[in-house]
Amino acid sequence: MAEINYQTMDIPPEVPSSRSAYRRFLAGFAGVQAIGLVMMTLLGVFLYSFGKSGFAWDKEHVFKFHPLFMTTALVHLNSKGMLLYRLMRNRPKLPVKIAHACFNLMSFSMTIAGLVARHPAQK
Repeated sequence: MAEINYQTMDIPPEVPSSRSAYRRFLAGFAGVQAIGLVMMTLLGVFLYSFGKSGFAWDKEHVFKFHPLFMTTALVHLNSKGMLLYRLMRNRPKLPVKIAHACFNLMSFSMTIAGLVARHPAQK
């Protein structure tokens, strides 16, 4: 049996991983993603119906984008970007790194848009 290097936590490829633990992880991940999708939907519905004016990129209504963008970016997209390495641990590294970078870029751009949406409301 192959030895595990506990100083670097390198696990040789011949050490089998627990398939049932991975399936439980995937089930938990799917549940958390479903909760996140429901949360984003409820937030969008609440912000759309709050004040009976909907979404618009003008000075009066632009603040409604702030909580939507910040929650989407900092909670939903960042978590997906972080968990990508755990989900795709047996895939080639380059596509995983590119997908991770795309999630982080989307998160960063939505954070900037959320900050821009907050700024006109302060004036």
